[in-house]
Amino acid sequence: MSFLTLESMDIGEEINALRHSLEASSDAENALAMSRYMKGHFQYLGIKSPERKAIAAPFLKSWAPLCAKNPEALVKALWNQNEREYQYIAMEFLARSKKDWNPHRLDLYHHLLVYKPWWDTVDMISATLVGGLIQKFPELEERMEEWNASGHLWLIRCSLLYQLKYGKDMDLERLSTNILRHSDSKEFFIQKAMGWSLRQAAKFHTEWVYHFVTMNSLPALTKREALKHY
Repeated sequence: MSFLTLESMDIGEEINALRHSLEASSDAENALAMSRYMKGHFQYLGIKSPERKAIAAPFLKSWAPLCAKNPEALVKALWNQNEREYQYIAMEFLARSKKDWNPHRLDLYHHLLVYKPWWDTVDMISATLVGGLIQKFPELEERMEEWNASGHLWLIRCSLLYQLKYGKDMDLERLSTNILRHSDSKEFFIQKAMGWSLRQAAKFHTEWVYHFVTMNSLPALTKREALKHY
């Protein structure tokens, strides 16, 4: 099998082939339930995660060489599709070939965070894609401060969650700065993200988190989330 390249790949044909495979397994009842769960923000084909991943697997394998080079055109084409399953497949595609990531990926991730955003994509992009990229390229860390101060809900949430998988290597000073900037926020998704990030930090920095939560004025939801396992 010859490898795909930007020059040889017909993105429209690839999307159509994927759509043909997905629609063969679509389920109208599941689609309605999924859309309701997401507050009606998105359409669905109604394919549950295990089946969707099985259908997408051969496509992701054949696209792998492209992912290592320049995935932007394909990812944006997937993101432009109406049904949410395509966005999930785009994220799975991007999570592959971490060894080939480069700093410019952050601009693509920014696009995905502000276009068709909701917690289901934002959380995976934040913890897996953005977080992993910054671990590889620490010079990008300053962008998180910019996002945290941007006033954009989903960029702020990302700046609070990108360290979720860092474990003991969390930058607690940066985490505290990013949280305290929004300590008076009334936004549910920000309050929840602050608590979630602190709860993760508490697995490795138990005393620090308890002290931080008790010594600072934080939303009640944030405190409950942060101290859930104390």
